[in-house]
Amino acid sequence: MKLRNVLIGCGIVLVVLCIGGGAVLYFGGKAAVNLVTEGPYSIGKRPLPTGQDASTILPQTVGAFKRDGDVAQGAATYSDGTSTVAVAMTVAGSAADAQAAVASAGAATTSENSTNRILITGIDPSYYKVTVGGASQMTYSRGAYLFNVTTTSEAALDKFMGAFPY
Repeated sequence: MKLRNVLIGCGIVLVVLCIGGGAVLYFGGKAAVNLVTEGPYSIGKRPLPTGQDASTILPQTVGAFKRDGDVAQGAATYSDGTSTVAVAMTVAGSAADAQAAVASAGAATTSENSTNRILITGIDPSYYKVTVGGASQMTYSRGAYLFNVTTTSEAALDKFMGAFPY
């Protein structure tokens, strides 16, 4: 009986994923963001950056966060006075290359202390999000653009990504 229920459950999940193209998550009876197609923070609904100049793509301010200094080698550090956010970006050869880089980041980062680990690859946006020992990281792709955001806390990641334009 238990095996039958497990097989039926797996079948239902496969049908939902195949027909719906994604799974809408529900928490407490309320629909949450469609993590499969939109990604966390609705990154899939955000515009794609243009160009390849990191100093233009990484803005001077992101909400309450101000960029500390210039962009160096595609990376910048932001601070809001209490939290620090490090952002690195690059443009891969193709969207598939950027998605593969997200998959590699997700595979390479494993820890027994990790929480809230999410890895979705092979689609746009592909993303990897994890919290380890209080610090949070999110690596994601938008087209051929690849972003890595590392923060001092999950709350800082939420605050930064809520205002980041891409």
